[in-house]
This record gives sequence, structure tokens and C-alpha cells, in this order.
Amino acid sequence: MLLVRGARQVVTPQGLAVSRGHQMANPRVISDGSILIDGETIYRVGSTRRIENLREARQADEIDVRGKVVLPGFVDSCTRLPFGRPVLREFMARIEGFGFSDSSGDAWDDLQTVRKNSPKALRMESRRWTRVFAAHGTTALEVHSAQGLDLTSELKGLRASLAIDGQPLDVGTTFHAGRAEALSLAGNPEAAAEEVVEVLLPLIKRRRLSRCCAVEADPHIFGAEGARNILIAARDAGFRVKVLAGRDRKDGGTRLALEMNALSAEHLNHLSNDEVDALGLSSTLATVLPAAAYQRQSRFAPARRLIDRGAALVLASGFGAGQSPTLSMPTVLSIACHQMGITPAEALSASTLNGAAAMGRSNRIGSIEPGKQADLAVFDVPDYREIPYYLGCNLCAMTIKKGRVVYRAGNVGPLPNEGPVSPEPEQEPGRARVVDPLRRALRLE
Repeated sequence: MLLVRGARQVVTPQGLAVSRGHQMANPRVISDGSILIDGETIYRVGSTRRIENLREARQADEIDVRGKVVLPGFVDSCTRLPFGRPVLREFMARIEGFGFSDSSGDAWDDLQTVRKNSPKALRMESRRWTRVFAAHGTTALEVHSAQGLDLTSELKGLRASLAIDGQPLDVGTTFHAGRAEALSLAGNPEAAAEEVVEVLLPLIKRRRLSRCCAVEADPHIFGAEGARNILIAARDAGFRVKVLAGRDRKDGGTRLALEMNALSAEHLNHLSNDEVDALGLSSTLATVLPAAAYQRQSRFAPARRLIDRGAALVLASGFGAGQSPTLSMPTVLSIACHQMGITPAEALSASTLNGAAAMGRSNRIGSIEPGKQADLAVFDVPDYREIPYYLGCNLCAMTIKKGRVVYRAGNVGPLPNEGPVSPEPEQEPGRARVVDPLRRALRLE
């Protein structure tokens, strides 16, 4: 047993499914809260006085989080791990005012990296990035594919992502039917869609490389009919389906997602009022990527209107080459609150429980409740609203995955004219044994 004791606030959305509309603004906030963990699972959560008096807590190892805020670990449901170098030519072109379309060569180079590198090199690169995710409080992420430009590379990229599942984070995969297949059959969207339906989907299902298929609603890739055919084939084969819609313009993707009863519609920068209303009445999750909109100098998705209409909003980083420059979910929350007009409570629900729903795992992760995985993020602030208040500050003090500490912020040395950093206080007589979390940590070297 492990006791996470004495938090200034324990803050969590509630429920096993999803938080919608104005429900998102009402997380449970426990002042002076504690969490008792049994192995990988949350056993009890409540006030410190109540939890520490439980018989099971008296001999538990203890982590002292006094003065800090404890949240569920962030669930980032839309990422694309960069295997190649950053798209620097594109970055410089945007600075000089030329926009995205003038420097696609770097994005091509990043995609080509999957083809050139060995599976071991791809796994090592993926594992390196998961360490950084963990250091910002993320405990689960979904990785989109479409980075290989051919069948072999596509499968290689999916295997590399699956290979790091549990090391230490939960990692899921989404087969993104959009980029690689279209480029391999440039100018022939019907043949590209047919290749996805007849070759790639059966192969990915047979090899269990993904349980989700995403299609980009771009008329230049598959066309409306080709995208619909892929989604129908994927759904019939047992895949959960997602649609990337309205990223740069109104493309009909949102209506396609609603028609297909998709798990999620993603991006949604360009939505009509009718589409906002329809998402509010549907079970399809509305996944928005504030950092990607910031990166592309695009309009932000109408997150405030989506919540007001009753939609289940999801926040994701969209991290990946040429798409989003950050994997920090606290930064994503900050952009969402400052630029999209949603509250810190709504942002928390959108990035934890609803993110878990977008991965199809909200029964196991996304909230701090008995029976769920002990996935926690500890922040060195006295109030959870301070997390999105600051922009670009990593205030994550500790990340706990399945009851084990996988990240702990290091101590900064003493300032000039100060003495050495004080050691940990001695154990109080009669209290549970205090264990240095690093001693229990899953090693990340």
C-alpha cells in the first residue's frame, strides 16, 4: 500500500464515462486530501483525516505532498511522435511570412526517417519522448501513425509506438489513413482509398497494431466518398473511428464524423453554428488542439461554444513535426484558458477524463476514483487554477503511474550565502514509514 498524503487539493472529474457541457465545470475538489493506493489501483480517496485512520493506511509507505495539488495524470489522445529532426525550414519560413506550404520538404524528411531508421532506433526515440511526457504530468497518450510513406514503414512506425506501451506510460495507437497512402498513390484518391480498405486495414487488424482508424477529411486526399468508404470498412472491421475535420477550412468532416458516429472529431478550427449544435447533441467527442492552432497561426476551435452547447470537449497537444510544438499539457491548458475562454475546471476535465474517453479507456484512467489506475500528477502550486495561469512553466513536481513514481523534479542547489539543502525530516513516532519516492521509481535512464 502507498499513501499519497496531505495534498492542499485533490482535484478530479468524476465518473467512468465522459464529462459533457457544464458538467465539466464541476470537478470534485478535496482540501487536505489523501489517496491510498493498493498496488496499481486507487483504493480510497478523501480527506487526510479520514484516509489516514483507515487500518490499511497505518502501515502504508507514504509520500508527503503537503502544499501541493494532485490531479489525475493527463491523457493526451492525439500525438504524433517525431522520429526525425524538427521542421526548421518550415519554422523559418513562417517567421519570414511565407506560411506552411512553402517548406514541405522538412515534413517529408521527417516522414522519410521512419523508412531509413531501424526498428530499434525508432523505439529508442519514442521512449525518449515518453520520458518528457511523464515530466509534464502525462500518464497516457495516443500516437497517430501516417509517418512512413509506404506499407513497410507504416507498420514499422506503429510497432515502434506499441513497443513502448507501459515504459512507463500507457501508449495507444491510431492508424491514420491519410498521409502515407495518399502520397504513395498521388493524384489517384480512389486507388488510395481502395488500398487502405483492401490492404492496410486487414493487415493492421490481423497484426493487432491498432484498434482505432482516423481519416483526414481533406478533398485532396481521398475525397468525401473515399473517406466514407474507409470509415465504413474500419467500423465494420471493429476499429473505433475518428475524423480529422475543419483544420484549415470547412471540409464537411464534422458532418462525416457525426454520420459515422465516430468516437472523436479532431481539430475543429472551422465549425458552423449548426455543426457546434450537432456535436452538442451527439456522442462524438470534440477534440481540439490549441497548441496546433497556435503553431499554424490559425483560428482557434470554438471550445467555449462547444461546451455551452453540451459537447464533450477533449484537449490534446497534437504534438508532432509540423503540427504542434509542445507536448506539455499544462501549456495546452494555458492556451485553452487564455485564448479559448474555457475555465481551468473545464480544461482539467477535457484533458483527463475526456482524454481517456477519446482513447476508449475512461473506465480505467482519467479520474481519481477507487478501482481506477493510480495515475497521478502532483503540481507544486496551492491551487489547481494556477496550472493554466502560468504559460510555459513546468510546475509538475511528481508523476505517479500505476502506483509507482516515474518522475520527480530535482532540487535546485542552495543560493549564494545559504546553507545546504535541508535533509528530509525525521519520521514522526508512530507514523507510517516514509519512503523516498525515487527509491520506488521505475528507472528511466
